[in-house]
Amino acid sequence: MPKGKKKGKYESELQEKFEEKVLETIDALSARSNAARAAALVALRSAFQRRYLTPMLMGQRLTLADHVTRALRRGKDGERRAAASLAPILALQIGEEGTEEFMSVVRPALLAAAMDKTASLESRTECCSALAILCYLLEEDLTEVIEVMKTFESIFRGRQREGVWSRSGGGRLPRGSRGRLGAAASRLCAWRREVL
Repeated sequence: MPKGKKKGKYESELQEKFEEKVLETIDALSARSNAARAAALVALRSAFQRRYLTPMLMGQRLTLADHVTRALRRGKDGERRAAASLAPILALQIGEEGTEEFMSVVRPALLAAAMDKTASLESRTECCSALAILCYLLEEDLTEVIEVMKTFESIFRGRQREGVWSRSGGGRLPRGSRGRLGAAASRLCAWRREVL
């Protein structure tokens, strides 16, 4: 067998094995454990960063959107962060045909998770970043972009009213506010990206 055919066959076998692993990982999103679901979301993100899998995802679009939405709404902190970081990459992998449907399902969950004051700052920050990336790359409807910008503004103004920006005695930040400042700064950056 010529060398070129051997290499092509080997690459197609690798692609098939990779796709099988991705399908197994998608099945793992139904696990009972939060940690297992979060690990599956992280593994999917890693897989989608490595290879273009749009043809394989044709039949999985709704399933994946449902899993991401469920993780954002009901998941614990690690699962929410993993789902938010997966959302932009998944939207790009889904392709043009399914992007609008994906956005209509996932965007409300991201908005709700970003506004959830009971969630950790890290997961809220990840949701804001995902929203900014999704709007920047994929959103064509200006009213949706403006809605996201207003959400960022309300989050930012809420943090400002809580006194996160003010310095207390001696020019030092209040205890525990460094993380809040970082989270608020990333939300402000995401908001600024939308404005520009």
